[in-house]
Amino acid sequence: MQSKSRSTNRGSSLFRKVALAILPALLLAGSASARTIPTAQPFPLGFSVFAPVQFPLSDVDVNGFRLSIVYGHHNNVMGLDIGALVSAADGDVFGLEVSGLVNIVGSSSGAVQVAGIANNSYEDFCGCQIAGIANRTGGLLQGGQIGCFNMAGDMSGIQIGVYNKAASATGLQIGVVNETTSMQGIQIGLINMIREGALPFFPIVNMSF
Repeated sequence: MQSKSRSTNRGSSLFRKVALAILPALLLAGSASARTIPTAQPFPLGFSVFAPVQFPLSDVDVNGFRLSIVYGHHNNVMGLDIGALVSAADGDVFGLEVSGLVNIVGSSSGAVQVAGIANNSYEDFCGCQIAGIANRTGGLLQGGQIGCFNMAGDMSGIQIGVYNKAASATGLQIGVVNETTSMQGIQIGLINMIREGALPFFPIVNMSF
């Protein structure tokens, strides 16, 4: 019960972050309220060829628009983030992030991530992850994941793929193999596992409420 309460508080905090971020992000407003660091002010534009060949430097926030040709790496990014190959951030990313290969976020992220191969958010994610191969959220996922392989800590929303896995799930999993420890929702797939459910394994449709 206490764990569920912590997840709810984390989810509410993440939703507030996205609500504050998404409007200025879509308008590319450099004055949006992203976290700043003492040593440098955020820049409204970022451009990277291959880090560290980029502007601004990697420890600076970008609030507005970032374009990465091969590999872009900054602290926090808010707004529109486009990468031909790889986009990376040590901290948070809020807005729209599109990369030809991989998006990597060292902390929390929200809104939409689209990648040709994989999206990886090391902490919490709120929104939608879409990838050609894999999506991973290390912490709380609120929203959806669409890819061949989808992995999350606590999941509240939907996972659609070949293999879907969450530590705990509230919502819907659709895939060939669906796996979770506990669930409040439905699994649809060839192999469905809810380890602490009334039916730990059941094909086609499994559910727990």
